[in-house]
Amino acid sequence: MISEEPDWQVLPAKTPAKIRDLLRQCLQRDWSRRLPSIAEARSRIEQVQHGYNRWRFVAVAATAFAAFAFATALTLQRRTQLPDRSQWLQLTKFPDPVSQPALSPDGRMLAFVRSPSTFFAAGQIYVKSMPDGEPVLLTHDSLKKMSPVFSPGGQRIAYTTVDPKFNWDTWVVPVRGGEAQPWLRNASGLIWIDMNHVLFSEIKEGARMGIVMAENSRTGARDVYMPATTRGMAHRSSLARSKMGTAGGDGSRLAALPGRSG
Repeated sequence: MISEEPDWQVLPAKTPAKIRDLLRQCLQRDWSRRLPSIAEARSRIEQVQHGYNRWRFVAVAATAFAAFAFATALTLQRRTQLPDRSQWLQLTKFPDPVSQPALSPDGRMLAFVRSPSTFFAAGQIYVKSMPDGEPVLLTHDSLKKMSPVFSPGGQRIAYTTVDPKFNWDTWVVPVRGGEAQPWLRNASGLIWIDMNHVLFSEIKEGARMGIVMAENSRTGARDVYMPATTRGMAHRSSLARSKMGTAGGDGSRLAALPGRSG
């Protein structure tokens, strides 16, 4: 998160005006005003190249980006201070741990798993109004759970279950109470891309688990990322960065969504 205005004076004097404008757009404090994708930034740079000596332009632009990135990193590091513990606000008061919090789209509700694990474990899904509403129990079963997430409208919570046969499925439960229902089989770590599309993990063969994009009904399913080995498992994804958390020490990966720039 960019909390303060960067120091624009560190840019080299010969930095083209359009490159300065591009940097300003990339570092807008309001995320909705930033460039929508890396592809768009690349396109802007290619447009600016016309009318400049190519290698001179590349050298100036690269110097500008490097100097600015370094100065901005130092500035943010210097100015970032952790809030004092007295400013922390305790949101839950259970005698045992809770984990994997998820905030509703409007920021008014918090969902979480009453469990010490940040992965799957026995536990129940709760929801509460922010900041001091009473937690409400939404699930009442023995399935292991993980990764609660609100629907775009905030009326439902989807979450992953792992049953005794090691099936990874997505269930859904109404926020205002009601019976939890199975939704998508062989689908875990689900998140919504928009009202009609979701991103989730799917076991393909053996233990191999990849990231899939599909409509809410699972129609039009397309692979977004697939581990290179048959034992690779991509358990979670993030829409903001398309970052795939994988098992087996495989680190993380970046992938563009099919049919979308990024």
